[in-house]
Amino acid sequence: MKGLDDEIANVKKAGNRTFYVFDMQVPGAIFIKLADWARPHIDVKHIGQEIVTSVKETGELTTRFVNRFFPVDFLCKANNFDDFKQMALPALKRYFPMADKADSDEAVEHLQWCLEFKKRNNAKVSRKAYVDFIMENIDQTKTSISYDYADVEVLVEVFRD
Repeated sequence: MKGLDDEIANVKKAGNRTFYVFDMQVPGAIFIKLADWARPHIDVKHIGQEIVTSVKETGELTTRFVNRFFPVDFLCKANNFDDFKQMALPALKRYFPMADKADSDEAVEHLQWCLEFKKRNNAKVSRKAYVDFIMENIDQTKTSISYDYADVEVLVEVFRD
């Protein structure tokens, strides 16, 4: 039992945490963040896909209390648009790699994508500013918008001020 107590004490130390839970003060929403050192080793998107695949194949639930599972690339304060821009650019480049290859001779895949912008408990954030920024940073000649058969979905969700 001492080994388990030591392990629990070690996990509770601030520097050794793998997961951080954010209370967004929004009913029904919980965010769990991986520590920076764990990100290269744990692929949250893969975990989510495996959970959904397992339920689909076996018909049995493998998690408790999960209704929706959205892997989140980044979180930032809604009122700081500059932070959003700084964090969104690497994510857009990762999901829309053709932006970096526009001048190269490589064949670039044509992606279909969609954008969904939701906000609740917030009247200050300009939807237009966020959507315009995303549209400006995606090569429109090599992508098309498709809400039915999107390869990539860009979801911007503002929870509160």
